[in-house]
Amino acid sequence: MLVSFAFKPCCLSALLLVAATITPTHAANVCDPAYQAGIKSIQTPHHVYSVTTTEGKAQSGEAIYSGGVEYLQLNGQWKRSPMSQQDMLEPAREKLKAHPDVCTVMGDQGKDGQATTLYKVHNTEPSVDQQVWIAKSTGLMVHVTATFGAGNATDVRYDYGNVQ
Repeated sequence: MLVSFAFKPCCLSALLLVAATITPTHAANVCDPAYQAGIKSIQTPHHVYSVTTTEGKAQSGEAIYSGGVEYLQLNGQWKRSPMSQQDMLEPAREKLKAHPDVCTVMGDQGKDGQATTLYKVHNTEPSVDQQVWIAKSTGLMVHVTATFGAGNATDVRYDYGNVQ
């Protein structure tokens, strides 16, 4: 028995729209929340406190992002970064499109007084392993640790309160 189906144009359009949204190119990637948190953090005024350890020597740093401008504290002096907000957003948006990293959701935990979800992110070019804590309430980065090479690491804490 042969059964034929006739679709009205409106129904066919709806069916095609549904099919397009479930194709693999539109599937969410486990790294997406980490990439989106990075983009959102760049767009949100915040203060960053960091400690970078290279070859056993630790160096503290600070940065403030406000009004689309980044200010860096270098050797005790505050200086405006030559990078624009757009310069910082472009690579973050490219990562969201290309998904070059391997990510693992490690679960929910408290970090820096906030409820967060922890992601492990591995990038092969260059070889860097990160732990990224994202606030459950805002979707913003709370804390990031990165290890690269033997004995080299960076620890970064984000503060979004009272940034001027």
